[in-house]
Amino acid sequence: KNSVCVLSSTTCAAGKGLVSGTCKTCAAGKYSPSSSNDCSSCPAGKSSSSGSDSISDCKSCAAGKYAASGSTCKSASPGSYSPGGVGAAISCPAGKYSSVSGASSCTTCPSGKIAASTGSTSCKSCTAGKYASSSTKCTTCPSGKTSQAGSSSCTPIPTTPKPTPKPTTPKPTTRKT
Repeated sequence: KNSVCVLSSTTCAAGKGLVSGTCKTCAAGKYSPSSSNDCSSCPAGKSSSSGSDSISDCKSCAAGKYAASGSTCKSASPGSYSPGGVGAAISCPAGKYSSVSGASSCTTCPSGKIAASTGSTSCKSCTAGKYASSSTKCTTCPSGKTSQAGSSSCTPIPTTPKPTPKPTTPKPTTRKT
């Protein structure tokens, strides 16, 4: 038997792609120029509105947002950030944090607090007896020194003076007569 291949004569308008023989509007993050029946993906870090007909419709995501190839711009989640125009959010480095969605940068931990790992959403205080020797590490105070929780340095342990003994006076003796 001879098989015959029939080519579709359907040509979709710009901004549409052929899906199962029907022209469908290209989704956000995609585009289709006229005379193309395929919706192409915008490059990573860029997105477009639905029905876009040119790669020039693919615009960079704003700071705080990112887009994988062919998708819409999404907000960076807490613990990460995006300078904009990138394909994925970037984890905050150790020593920095981001507590909100859509951050365009991470914040350095304040004095006395640390973020020991990447992707932190907050900074933690060092426990009493330790101090924040950097924005990523709590260090035990050296001998003879201590600290309160959340300290960035140690202080000498106060010495309590030894009580001085009171002079004793002999008890008067009473004579029996």
